[in-house]
Amino acid sequence: MIPYIIFFLAGNCLLHSFATLPGWHIPVASVIALVVLKIKAPKLQLVNYVLAGVLGFTWVLIIADLNLNKILPTELESKRIVVTGSIVNIPQYSGSQALFKFKTKKPDLGKISLSWYGAPKKLQAGDSWKFTVKLKRPVSYANPGSFDSEKYFFLNRIKARGYIISKQPKHQLNDNNYYFINKIRQKIQQKLSSNKISGPLIALVIGEKSAITPEQWRVFRATGTSHLMAISGLHIGLIAGLVFYCIKFLWSYMPSRLLVIPAQQIAAISACWGACAYAILAGLSVSTQRSVIMVLVFMLGKILRRNITISTSYFLALFLVLLIDPLSTLSAGFWLSFGAVGVILYGMAGRIKVDNWWWRWGRVQWVVFIGLIPMSLAFFQQTSLISPCANFIAIPWVSFLVVPPLLLGFSELAQYFFDLLWPILTWFAAIKYATWTQVLSGWQVLLCALVGTGIILAPKGVPNKYLGLICFLPIFFVTKDEIALGQARFTVLDVGQGLATVVATKNHVLVYDTGPRYGNEFDAGERIVVPYLRTQGYTK
Repeated sequence: MIPYIIFFLAGNCLLHSFATLPGWHIPVASVIALVVLKIKAPKLQLVNYVLAGVLGFTWVLIIADLNLNKILPTELESKRIVVTGSIVNIPQYSGSQALFKFKTKKPDLGKISLSWYGAPKKLQAGDSWKFTVKLKRPVSYANPGSFDSEKYFFLNRIKARGYIISKQPKHQLNDNNYYFINKIRQKIQQKLSSNKISGPLIALVIGEKSAITPEQWRVFRATGTSHLMAISGLHIGLIAGLVFYCIKFLWSYMPSRLLVIPAQQIAAISACWGACAYAILAGLSVSTQRSVIMVLVFMLGKILRRNITISTSYFLALFLVLLIDPLSTLSAGFWLSFGAVGVILYGMAGRIKVDNWWWRWGRVQWVVFIGLIPMSLAFFQQTSLISPCANFIAIPWVSFLVVPPLLLGFSELAQYFFDLLWPILTWFAAIKYATWTQVLSGWQVLLCALVGTGIILAPKGVPNKYLGLICFLPIFFVTKDEIALGQARFTVLDVGQGLATVVATKNHVLVYDTGPRYGNEFDAGERIVVPYLRTQGYTK
């Protein structure tokens, strides 16, 4: 099964290398050629693997084609349009502006992103409204390193972005009960906010990160603990494990019930329900989907009394995520989520069992740190050098002292424990060389570094593991085109309505203007200029 899933993933990724979507003649011709080859050589196993790759390619092609055909028609751009529909997510406020996703009843519009200046403070998920809006197709800033908002809208199936015209009438209609889950999530958010619970704890309950401050994000990134703000496999597994052992313990004290269904099976069923409930409450991100599927597969083995290995659960979760959302391979979250679990399975396998929990827990942090360096540099041009130490403390602290009381309703106790942890993370983040900033100059360098991590994390019996360090050398020695002495490179950045230019010489770099700033919600210097400089290798 595992080789087929790997080829299915490879076919999925192959499509992303095309500048435009290819025609249907490519997968059709491939299938015909493979069928002919299978007839000629029926015992050739490679044909089956390649066919799995073609199926992966075809499936993502179908989904991408359907989504691209649903973008806002050009004749509707910048026109006044009356729309009726419902707010589908928790509205985010920035001053007097509200930003939310809106599912319209117009089939040619579907889901759109709207901003509303002067919006009422009590907008709720599920509210139905009638607005007059102006819309545009989603576009991104055309700069290296800038956040790709066009890809974000594409992945979230949002056809257009726009704003509500303030002077036009607005009518609130009856609520839409289809979005009751987000209603519940919003009520939990409001309850926690009224109790002065901080943004990171709100993120741990419902997966809503809008209340996390920029300073908090800076500390999380510097310490490599940003993953704690996602509803990760650790948290899903913790909830499933707590439910499993609690139900198993209680069921064991009811002999009459044991005759109907064994304690282990009812505990596994309950754990599945608990994991699914928490995942739905958290918004079902890619990492959450992966975690829930792995828990469900593992618990299914308990229910059916079958021994399903962790690696089987991992690859089955990978396959199901690719089926449910084949476009998720375009997101960094997909690769970091599956990559983290993958390097743990690889780096901890094939070892003699060690009962020293201190060694095993410390080794996990080391394995994840080494294994994710190439991907962190590829996606973010930086990685935290102190993440093993910070995570060694933060992961068990958050998992056992913050999350359980938080989900049981003791939010003040959870906040107390989090406040004890925060000075430690802040101290780690203040270390001078906490973060390593480095640019990967191409996919060849990334591939070489990934091979290096595989060699370094190989079992102890593998010879010449030091060669893995050599595979990291291209990161330092393969650089972008150097600027000759006496010459300069002049770059004009796309910052929308404004100006920002960068003049670079052999030994110096000059930034002239940093673009516009709109309150606390958008700063072109932080969002555009700094990421661009980082991609060019400038660290200060």
